[in-house]
Amino acid sequence: MLNLIPRRYWNGLAPRLACVGLLAVTAASAFADPVPKLFANRNDVAPANSVPIVEVGPVDLQAVQAEDQTNEQAGMPTRIAVPFPVSMTPDDSGLWETLSDGGRLWRLRIAGEGARHINLGFSHYDMPAGGELVIYSADQSEVIRAFTSDDVQDHGQLWTPIVRSEEIVIEVRLPAGVSSNDLSLELGQIGYGYRGFGADPIVLASPRSGSCNVDVVCPEGAPWAGEIPSVGVYTLNGFWTCTGAMINNTAENQVPYFLTANHCSINSGNAGTMVIYWNFENSTCRTPGSGASGGAGNGSLSQFSSGATYRAGSSASDFTLVQINSSPSPAWGVTFSGWSRSTGNASSAVCIHHPNTDEKRISFENDPVSTTSYYGTGTPGDGSHIRITDWDLGTTEPGSSGSPLYNPQHQIIGQLHGGDAACGNNLSDWFGRFSVSWTGGGSNSTRLSNWLDPIGSGATTLNTLIPGGGSAVCGNGIQEVGETCDDGNTTSGDGCSSTCQIEVIPSDGDECFDCIPIGDGTISGTTSDNTGAGNDSSCGGTGDVIDEWYCYTAPCTGTATASTCNPGTDFDTTLAVYSACGGSEIACNDDAVGSPAACSLSGLNRKSVVTWSVSSGTTYYVRVSGYNGATGDFDLTLSCSGSNPCPNDTIASPTVIASLPYTGTGTTASCTDNYNEVCPFDLTGAPDVVYAYTPPGNQTIDINMCASSYDTKVYIYAGSVTPGSPVACNDDGCPGSAPASYRSSLTGVALTGGVTYYIIVDGYSDVDSGNFELIITGTTVVECTVPGDCDDNDPCTFNDCIGNDCVFTIIDSDNDGEPDCTDLCPNDPFKITPGTCGCGNADTPADGDLNADGSVNGLDAQSMVDGLMNGTNTWYNCHGDFNNSGQLDVGDISGLVAAILGS
Repeated sequence: MLNLIPRRYWNGLAPRLACVGLLAVTAASAFADPVPKLFANRNDVAPANSVPIVEVGPVDLQAVQAEDQTNEQAGMPTRIAVPFPVSMTPDDSGLWETLSDGGRLWRLRIAGEGARHINLGFSHYDMPAGGELVIYSADQSEVIRAFTSDDVQDHGQLWTPIVRSEEIVIEVRLPAGVSSNDLSLELGQIGYGYRGFGADPIVLASPRSGSCNVDVVCPEGAPWAGEIPSVGVYTLNGFWTCTGAMINNTAENQVPYFLTANHCSINSGNAGTMVIYWNFENSTCRTPGSGASGGAGNGSLSQFSSGATYRAGSSASDFTLVQINSSPSPAWGVTFSGWSRSTGNASSAVCIHHPNTDEKRISFENDPVSTTSYYGTGTPGDGSHIRITDWDLGTTEPGSSGSPLYNPQHQIIGQLHGGDAACGNNLSDWFGRFSVSWTGGGSNSTRLSNWLDPIGSGATTLNTLIPGGGSAVCGNGIQEVGETCDDGNTTSGDGCSSTCQIEVIPSDGDECFDCIPIGDGTISGTTSDNTGAGNDSSCGGTGDVIDEWYCYTAPCTGTATASTCNPGTDFDTTLAVYSACGGSEIACNDDAVGSPAACSLSGLNRKSVVTWSVSSGTTYYVRVSGYNGATGDFDLTLSCSGSNPCPNDTIASPTVIASLPYTGTGTTASCTDNYNEVCPFDLTGAPDVVYAYTPPGNQTIDINMCASSYDTKVYIYAGSVTPGSPVACNDDGCPGSAPASYRSSLTGVALTGGVTYYIIVDGYSDVDSGNFELIITGTTVVECTVPGDCDDNDPCTFNDCIGNDCVFTIIDSDNDGEPDCTDLCPNDPFKITPGTCGCGNADTPADGDLNADGSVNGLDAQSMVDGLMNGTNTWYNCHGDFNNSGQLDVGDISGLVAAILGS
C-alpha cells in the first residue's frame, strides 16, 4: 500500500546564519562513477507525481539582499543559498515501495519555488552495503553520482553538491534482503540556492561574473595548465562559497591539503560541510569583454569532493588549510600547486579563481606586486599582505576569495583576502602572504610549515606536482604538463623562458633560424645593425658575412623573383636563395647587369636580382648581404609568377572581405599548412586559407561554417598573425551530433573599427581538408562617449556609459544609503546610522554592534565571545571597546550588557 505523506511547507527565511553554522561535520569521498540509472524510470514504481513533496521558500529577496550587503561589508564570504533547517527521515517522510525484484525504493521530492539550485545536508547518513543514495533534478537533466557505504564517515553525516533545478528527487535503493531498518538517514538542511555556480541569477541578488574575465581554456591560460586543475570552488554549510587550491607538500605524497582564506569561516566544527567542485570550467574560450563572456557558461559540477578536516588557520595573513577527507579521483587530473615562502616581491602575478562562483577564470598582473598591510598602500606596512595594484587582464569578484596568487615561477605566494577590483575599474586587491602564513601564529594549528614541510627539509620553494607524472622539471629538455616548451635550459630570451613557457620574440633576421616571414611585396630592412655570423655566398666576394634573412613561402608554382633594385637600397648588395636553413644554395646574384636603371648605384649596376623555380606552399630562405662585407639599408621585393592553386593560402595574399554580411565558399584541398591554433584541441597540420576584414567601426561578428564538408577550425588574429594569441578560436561549435558538431562557429566576437583582422579557415588534423562555406554577419556597436555626453552636473552621481546608455549612479562609498556629498563620514565602514560617524572615527565611542546587523541585541553576545578569542580583530575592538582600553577584554562585557538593555 502506498504510504503518502502530506505535503510540507517551510516559508520565509531560515533562522540566523550563526545558528545554522552549528550544524556539524559531513561525509567524504567522491569517485568518478558513471551516472546512475534512475529507479524512477522503472515500470514497477509509482509515477513521480505521486511521490510526496516538501516545499521551501519562496524567500524574501529584499531581506536576502540586505543581509548579503551587510555580510559583504563585514568581510564575510559570498552566500549563494538560504538554509532551511528540517528534520525528516524515511520513517516519517517520503514514499517507500517494494520492487518486483524484492528490492526497496524510497523517494522524496524537494521543491523551492524560484530556486536556481538546491543542496542537501544529511545530519545522519549510514548506508548498508549494496544500498545507494541518488539525487537528481525533477527533469533528470542533472544526476549526482550514487552515494554508497563508501561515503559513510565516523561522524555519520553527508553534504551533497548542488543540483541546478528548483525541484529535485532523492532516491534510496536497497537490494533484496537488506532491511530498511539497516538504513540511518536524516535530512537536516535544505539549501535554497538563489545565485552562483553558473545558474541564472536572481537579478536582485547579483549578476553573473563580469565579462572582462578570462576563461582558463583561453590561450592565456595555456601556460598555466599545470596549476589550473588544482583550483576548486566550494560551498560551506550549504550556503557560503569561496575558492581555494590543492597544494603540494615537501614529501610530495599527494596528501589532499587545500589552501583557502581564513575569512571564508572554515573551522574544526564545519570543515566537514565543505563540498569542493573540480574542473568547473567553460569548454570554450569566450572572448573577454564580449556578451558571451558575461553570460551563461557550460561548466559541469559532476566532479566533487565532500568533507574535509580543519588543519590550520590564522587571521593575520588570512589563511586556512584543510585536508580533504578523501582524495579526488585520479581520472579528474587534479594537481597540487607549488609554493614559495620567499619574502621578495614578485615581478608579476597570476590569480586562478571562480568569480561569483561561476566557471573558473584566470587574471594577470604584469607589474610588480608590493608588500603592505591588509587594505594598505604603504610599504611594507605590517608585511602581512600582497597588494595587486590593478589587474591588467581579468579581475576578481565575490566568490574569488581564497583563490591562489602565483608568482612567475608558478608557485603560490598568497590567497585572496579582499579588495575593490571589478570589471571596469583599476582598483586593488590584497592577498594574505604565504611567507607570513608559513610561521603563522607559531603553533601547528596556526601555521603552514609543519603541514607542508613534514620532512623538515627547510625548503623555501616547491614546484607543482602532477599526479601520475611527477612535477614538471624545467630545463630537462622534456616538455611536461604545465610547460609549453623545454629547450634544455632555464634561460629567458631564447624563445623558451626560464619557467619553460613559450616566449613571443619578434624575428630580427640576423640568422636563418630567426628569419623574417615575407610574402609577395616589398619590405624594408638593414644589415648595418647585424652581426658577422654568416657564411659567404657563392657570389658575395670576400667577407660577405653580414646579412639579413627572410623566409618566403611561395604562393604559386612557377618562378619567383627577389630584387633589391629599389630606390631605398643604398649599398652594393648580394642576394642568395637556399632550400632550407642550412640547406643548399639554389641561386645567387651580385650585380644585376643589364637590368633597369633602378638597379644602378653611383652609376653602376650594384644592386641584385635573383630568380628561381618554386612550388606553391614551399618555404625558401632569401639572404640579403653586401659584396665584400658592404652594409646598409635596402628595400627587398618578392614576386611569384605561375599557377596559383590556392590564391589566399597565406596572410600575404588574403581574400579581402569588403563588407558584411558575407557568404562565400572555398576549398583547402589544394592549399598548404601555414598556421595553427589550439582551440581547444592541439592536433595540427591541416591546410588553411586566409581572409582579411577591416570593419569600418566597432562591430561584433558571428561566423558560421556549419555547412562545410569536413572537420573545420576557424580563428581570428588582429593586425598580424601572432601564434598563441588569437582574438577568438573555435573547433567544434555547430549544433547536432558528430560529425555535424565538428564544424566551426563563433558568436559575439568584438572587433575594433579600422583594425585589419585575419580570419583563418583551418582543419582539425592533417587529414581534414575540403570544401567549406563561410558565413559572416556583423552588428554595429553604437557607443556613447564619456564623460561629456554623460555629465548631469550632479556632484552626488557617478556618470558612466553602460550598454550604450548614459547611467547615473549615486556615489555611496560605504553603501549606507546616504550619498557621499551629504554624508558626514562617507568612507566610515563602522557606522550604523547613515550620515552619522560611527566608531570608525577616533572621537566617537563604541556602538556595541559587534555582528554588524544594524542593531545592538543579544546576537552580539556570540560575537563578543568570538572577539575575546581574537582580540586583534579591528572590527571587534571598535564596536566592543566600552572601557576604552584599546582592545576587547572582559572589562567590556558589562558595557555590552548595558547596551543591549538600552541603559
